[in-house]
Amino acid sequence: MTALQSPALYKLERLLRLARELMQAAGQEGVFELVGAAMRELFEPDRALMMAPVGDAVLAREFDASGVPRIKDGDPLLHFCAQRAIEQGRAQLDPPVPDDVRARAALDAPFQLCAVPFPAIEPSGVICLLWRRRRIGRSKELAALRHIGELATAALINATLRDQLECRIREGSESADRLDRAHEAELTRRNQSERLLHRLSVTDVMTGLLNRRGFDFYAQQSLVLARQQCLPGLLLFADINGLKQVNDELGHEQGDELIQDCAGILREAFRKSDVVARLGGDEFAVFSIDDELPDGVRERVQQRVARFVAEHPRPYPVSMSLGIVHSPSGSEQPLAALVAEADALMYAQKRLSHAVRGARDPQRGR
Repeated sequence: MTALQSPALYKLERLLRLARELMQAAGQEGVFELVGAAMRELFEPDRALMMAPVGDAVLAREFDASGVPRIKDGDPLLHFCAQRAIEQGRAQLDPPVPDDVRARAALDAPFQLCAVPFPAIEPSGVICLLWRRRRIGRSKELAALRHIGELATAALINATLRDQLECRIREGSESADRLDRAHEAELTRRNQSERLLHRLSVTDVMTGLLNRRGFDFYAQQSLVLARQQCLPGLLLFADINGLKQVNDELGHEQGDELIQDCAGILREAFRKSDVVARLGGDEFAVFSIDDELPDGVRERVQQRVARFVAEHPRPYPVSMSLGIVHSPSGSEQPLAALVAEADALMYAQKRLSHAVRGARDPQRGR
């Protein structure tokens, strides 16, 4: 990392470089060597484990502190934490470890465990890290581990299919039908890899929502579909209230958590078919093919916010200012104009809220 690079930018560039390297890796062991080097560089674990589903098999490698992959009988702590993460379908930070597992691991000094399953839906692979001293827990690092697992799995599938195809060619025993199937598998592999890289390019690493590029792409598709079928649409623009104050007073980790809280609220407030994105910083946007009126959407989102606040106490306030625009069927207003109009309505609401708070508390209003 150079002196001018931020840690977040360095990690993003390292992930992009890893993606390019993995697509050119020579065989399965080459993939694991690249993964080990990336984990050592980004996270510096004392031990690590990766389990990746490839076809009907699960490929597993353990890594030492230098990032070298090794096939072992199995580190009990790593395998316990990895199995727990897959079973529960979510990341594990310092899960409770039974005494018999601790005894078999023979670790006297304090340690930390972290396991991240992948993919995000119905995970079947996992990366598990163990440190004797260093501690992590930021969601950005967990998301980076998940992306490494997904990239490595795609590369392992790629290497496996390529090895199989090369072996068949060397043997010279394939029939025309089998060659056609192998060619189809290669095309499938390429399509899977391209889809994975596309998904990474349109995904916001911190929240798992679409990023601005993803929003522009998918919202435009939804808008065109709505116009073709004469359906109404709706665009919401949201801005987190008080994010700068949280960053300044509580630190950027709490600010990141506030961003993730708001992302989760918006994700739950809309359907899977709706386009929900983080445009950057404290701004979100949603496009939905829907005839619901803006007041109804606003009330639904505010109810989700209130329920979240009641169920998940935070050391900071959780609220958003909303601007919502209804796009009737037959409208020819472009997506950029809808976003600009919703943005303006959002800022009008934010100014009104500040004025109301200032009237209630003149000292605060200043």
